[in-house]
Amino acid sequence: MDDVDLYPRGFETQVASWEANARGSDGASVVRSPGVAVAVFPNEPERTVYNNALLARGLDTRDGHDARRRRLPRPVIELGPPDWFECLRILELGPDFLHGADHAAFHVLIARLGGENVATAMAGSITSQRCSAPGGADWARR
Repeated sequence: MDDVDLYPRGFETQVASWEANARGSDGASVVRSPGVAVAVFPNEPERTVYNNALLARGLDTRDGHDARRRRLPRPVIELGPPDWFECLRILELGPDFLHGADHAAFHVLIARLGGENVATAMAGSITSQRCSAPGGADWARR
């Protein structure tokens, strides 16, 4: 299965993660409309991280080149010990982030660069699907 075939699964996984996170955040919701899914998190601190939208596949490309079929080498990433509160620190979020969620349900990764924790990702199982929410220091994303 290639990346193009995996997109619908990834789309559903991302939207499922928003739905799970919305259940742990006051006033949050996920709107599914034809061609788009929108995560609406009206309150901080979740608003800074999760307000987002995903478009359905099938959009025309300008020059006919399908960049989604490009293959890039996987990077080698040094990982630090998993820690929920270190994840929040890297994302510059307070300890009240997802205060109503079961933090033990998330699998946290901490990426390191030069011995420093610089990026994070969290994933969790939701009805046998995986969900994720990547993040990290702005300079580490470049």
